[in-house]
Amino acid sequence: MIYYLKDKPNASGAYPAPQAHPGPGTIPISEAQRDMVVQYAGFVSVKTETDKAGAVSMTMEPNLEAWEAWKESQTEPEPEITDTDVLNTLLGVTE
Repeated sequence: MIYYLKDKPNASGAYPAPQAHPGPGTIPISEAQRDMVVQYAGFVSVKTETDKAGAVSMTMEPNLEAWEAWKESQTEPEPEITDTDVLNTLLGVTE
């Protein structure tokens, strides 16, 4: 199946999630390339090349430096509050 990726990254440098349908400003990508975009949260480098005959090809590789920096900037999610936590709070039970 062919997927589509916006031809320009967001302000953060990451590409938005691939889409199943073409649209304005999208480029076709393979399923393997789609998986790479998802795995690296959109932090990939896309290069297009035109050969002497005019054929256009596109290559993609992870932008590991940007991806690592992004991962480090993410905050840990708050732990979920359980029913037990709520009951303990209502009953004034402390640990």
